[in-house]
Amino acid sequence: MHLRTAAGGFTRVPTTITLGDAPTVVGDFDGDGAPDLANGTVVYRGLGGGRFAAGLPATCAGCAQPSRMLVARLDGDARDDLVIADNAQVTVLLGQASGALSRAAAYAVPRPVQLAAGDLDGDRHTDLVVIGQPLATTSDDLLQLLYGDGTGSFPDRRDYENTRPNSRLPVITDADGDGRNDVVLDGRFVAHNRGGRRLRAPELSAFAPESVSRNQQIAALDGPGPLSLVVARAGTALDRWPFQADRRLGARSSCAGPGMTVYRGVADITGDGRPDVFSSAAGVLSVWPGTGGCAFGVERRSNVTMYSRVFVRVDGDALPDLVFSTAGGLGVALATAPGAFGPTVTSAFRGDVSYLAAGDWNRDGAVDALVVDNEAHAMTVFNGDSGRRLTAGQVFPGASTDELWYPKAGDVDGDGDLDVVITNSRASQLELLRNNGAGVFAREALGPIDPVVELTLADLDNDGRLEVLAADNQLATSIYRVDARGATRLLRLQIPRGAFPYDVDGDGDLDLVYVNAYGGSAVVAVTNNRLVD
Repeated sequence: MHLRTAAGGFTRVPTTITLGDAPTVVGDFDGDGAPDLANGTVVYRGLGGGRFAAGLPATCAGCAQPSRMLVARLDGDARDDLVIADNAQVTVLLGQASGALSRAAAYAVPRPVQLAAGDLDGDRHTDLVVIGQPLATTSDDLLQLLYGDGTGSFPDRRDYENTRPNSRLPVITDADGDGRNDVVLDGRFVAHNRGGRRLRAPELSAFAPESVSRNQQIAALDGPGPLSLVVARAGTALDRWPFQADRRLGARSSCAGPGMTVYRGVADITGDGRPDVFSSAAGVLSVWPGTGGCAFGVERRSNVTMYSRVFVRVDGDALPDLVFSTAGGLGVALATAPGAFGPTVTSAFRGDVSYLAAGDWNRDGAVDALVVDNEAHAMTVFNGDSGRRLTAGQVFPGASTDELWYPKAGDVDGDGDLDVVITNSRASQLELLRNNGAGVFAREALGPIDPVVELTLADLDNDGRLEVLAADNQLATSIYRVDARGATRLLRLQIPRGAFPYDVDGDGDLDLVYVNAYGGSAVVAVTNNRLVD
């Protein structure tokens, strides 16, 4: 122990305590004015003059391997308290007059790596900021706020996405001078406090952890009302949270839907404007046509095994038809009624259908297709005829390192024919198969992008042209415009894992919505579209 002298130097004072491998912090845990030491959950009371009493261990399940420790006043008395982050939880220990620590509460947090304390809501109680790693030790995706009630408990917990990867050191301070404390990461990135226990980030809404499934959908399950987040739970229940005018989620309600699996999808796949429920098991597609609200018709099952599939209008009526891969080739089936399909016309293809796109490439009224075969590192264009038969045409061979993902068909260059946008993941390239109008494509590299987890085509600025929404994995979501010269990135948003366009606030333009679920919790974020004339 080295004690500071009046002259500004230090003098060495021998001590007899032996500290373990856990972190060590200094605090006045007994409130007597003399600094104490906490080595993990063991407190050594300060006796003055660099001397310490024997260690007082605290009983704390889940504190065996503390990675971070924080000293703060949490329960309103004159004694310091301790917050310990272990592998899977954050534990609050309150200082006692005896110098010992008493466990007050524990909160499950996946891999907590950093802590900060301060008053975030102006109630004069200490709150906590925790940075967690829910997915892996290489991610710092979770920014969690725990609001204290002044007793050492933190009953109100809010989860946010940390949209600044690798930025994990939080500080609570009033960064913008508005009288409210903000959260600053790494001294650079500010999440502004907007009052009401909310941060000014993409507008986030947490929903009940017990309702999280693997299948989150956005659909108008309440008829002509607002869009809702819909989650299929095990059993028949469909949970739904309506989007409110402020683009946050309202209260949860449930209804009994058809089917039993969490893998059910909820979307309008029959073209009548009403959400349907569908699922696929062992290649068999089941559809329960929506009849309005949370009411559905009887199950309709496909009569052929389907793998990759695309809904596309083949015969010009209002019912979406199916192009799909099946054993031995590619199939086309016309919809005969909502959710029901007629006989399949199968065309031979012996390669691997990694991804599939479909549309009328040459504007002859027959459906065509594009097959991505990542085993052969190639793309094949198929031309259709009036009998719904598909014949292989152009082949685009690729390098052995190519990994082609997510082909999307749409007129992205505005010349009146369908092009195909695709990502080359290993090469980190956004690519275009540009259509010359006769169904003949030219392959172009549009530019470098981060490894992409999804592509979406949508008219985001209401000008009648499709933009490309590219979700950059764990980094950002970018919006591109394609013309005769190539692609221009219009905007790059800090939205990890991508977003999908929906008009959740009913103002006539497409907002960006993303849902991120991990472990037993999830977050929904909406970035509002503000069109500028």
